Amino acid sequence: MTATVAIGTQPVALERDVRAASLVRSALGDMPLVLWRCDQGEIHVWEDNCPHRSVRLSAGRNLGDCLEDIYHGWRFGRDGALISIHAAKGKELPRISARVLPVATGSGLVWAGAGNQAVPPTDFAITAGEVVMRPLPFSVGAASVAAACAGLEGLRILVSPTGRTSATAYGFVRRRQAESDADAARRANATLSAARRKLEAAA
Repeated sequence: MTATVAIGTQPVALERDVRAASLVRSALGDMPLVLWRCDQGEIHVWEDNCPHRSVRLSAGRNLGDCLEDIYHGWRFGRDGALISIHAAKGKELPRISARVLPVATGSGLVWAGAGNQAVPPTDFAITAGEVVMRPLPFSVGAASVAAACAGLEGLRILVSPTGRTSATAYGFVRRRQAESDADAARRANATLSAARRKLEAAA
C-alpha cells in the first residue's frame, strides 16, 4: 500500500518490547539508543553512551529508578543525571548526565526525536482492522527500503533510518477476514522478509 521514510520523530521500538527491568537497543539515525521502562511505567529513551567512559549503557542494568553502567557502576536517574558512584564515599558527584531524548508512545510504537519534543506523525496511526507488525531491520538505506516496500499489499510501512546503509521497517498490516492478529502479523513478516531478501541480494 504505502511506504515512506520517517523524518524527525520516528519509531524506535514496539511499546510491548520495552519491559520492566530490561534494556532495549535501537537507533535514531546514526545515534545508538537504549530504551528502558522505569518502576513508574514510563518509557525512557537515551543515547546509548555513558558520559563517563563512553561504554554502552545498554550493557548495564535497569534498576527500576535508574540505569547503572557496567564499567564503574555509575548510576543515572530518570532525568539522566548522575545520582550515585560506588566509589564516591560521600564526595560531591560530578555534574554530568546521560543524553535524554524526547519520547512519545502511540499506535503500539515508541517514538523518539532528536529535537525538543517527540511528535508522532498524525498520518501514521493504527486504524480499525490493522495489526502492528514486528519491526524488521534492513542492511540497505532507508530510501531503498521505502521504494521496495511501497507496493506490498495490505501493509503500511514507515522506514526509520538507523545509519547510512541500514534502516528498520515499522508498520501495520490489514487483517484479512477470519484472520487472527497473530496470523496477520506472521503473514506481514513473511512478505516483508521476502522483500528484504530480494533487496539485499540486489544490493
